[in-house]
Order: sequence, then structure tokens, then C-alpha cells
Amino acid sequence: MLLQIVNVTVYNLARTEPIMYTAPSPFDELATYRLERPLDELVPAPVVARMRRLRLALMVGGAIGLIPWIVFLVITLPANYVALGFDVLLLAFMVTTAVLVFLRRQLVPLTAFTTGVLLICDAWFTVVTASPHDLWVSALTATLVELPLAVILIATTLRIFAADRDAVVAARSRDATVAVASAAVVEMPSSWATS
Repeated sequence: MLLQIVNVTVYNLARTEPIMYTAPSPFDELATYRLERPLDELVPAPVVARMRRLRLALMVGGAIGLIPWIVFLVITLPANYVALGFDVLLLAFMVTTAVLVFLRRQLVPLTAFTTGVLLICDAWFTVVTASPHDLWVSALTATLVELPLAVILIATTLRIFAADRDAVVAARSRDATVAVASAAVVEMPSSWATS
């Protein structure tokens, strides 16, 4: 019995055809196009370099600033405090985003968007759980640090996706123009063929 299960598992892992048919998603073409095209074709190289340096500095600075904060929370808060785990998760996503930006990987929009959402949640959580005498410090930190960084990360992600969408639309337009021109050449009038 165990041998049959192993054989079936190995057979299914070795199969190349899909096990189940899934309908194509409108995002499949966009994702495929994005993964096939270099970023320099979507945005000019100097702009990309400047944006990359800025985002990398923000992520590295935020991660470095978050480490002492986490140490402070470990020392001052009870062991079962939930915010500590959330801040560690935020630090992990900031470091991941910084590493992906440095390595110029295509997954940057996913981690940048997630980090931005986590920063918004952290700002909310910080303000809501602040004591009355710490409320102004929490609100100031959320307003001047966390929310602007979240806006930068989310806006960058949306800008990258918009550039990808525009590039796909332009490619479809070029493909449609080529297809129409090809069809016009293929469908020559029969009078031209006889002369």
C-alpha cells in the first residue's frame, strides 16, 4: 500500500501537463509580460536608479531604526504582548524589500505593497493602544514616519503596475496593428494575382 502511494506521488510530480484546467486570468498576460520585460524598457534608467536608491535608503534606514525599537519593546513590555510579533514581521518585510530592491528582483512590488500595508496597520495600532500621555508622540510618529513611508511604498507599487499595464496595452496595440497589416497583405484582391 505504501509503495503504491509513493509511486502515484512520484508519477504525479513527474507529470508535465496540468492536472486541472484553469481558465486564463486577465492578469496572466500582464504577469507574463512583466516577468519577460526588463524594467528599463518601462521606465527610463536614470529614473529607475534614483528611485531604487531612495527606496533602498528608506527601507534600510527603517529596518535599522526598527531594531532598537524592538529591543526596547522586548525589555519593557510583557512577554505575551502582540505588538512585538507584529514589529518583527514588519522588520522582516522591510529587510526583504530592501534585499529585493538591492538585487533588482521582480518581487519588489509585492513586498513593498505588503510593507506599506503593514506600516499603515502599525500606525493605527500604535495610536489606538497609546496611553493618554503618549498619544501625541504616537500620533506624531505615525503621521511623520509610518504613514509617509507607507504612501511612498504603495504609490511606487501602483506606479510600477500602471507602467506594466501601459506597456501591455502598447504591445497589444502594436500586435493588433501588425495583425491588421498582415491580414491586408494576405487578403489581396484576386485581380492583382492575375495581372
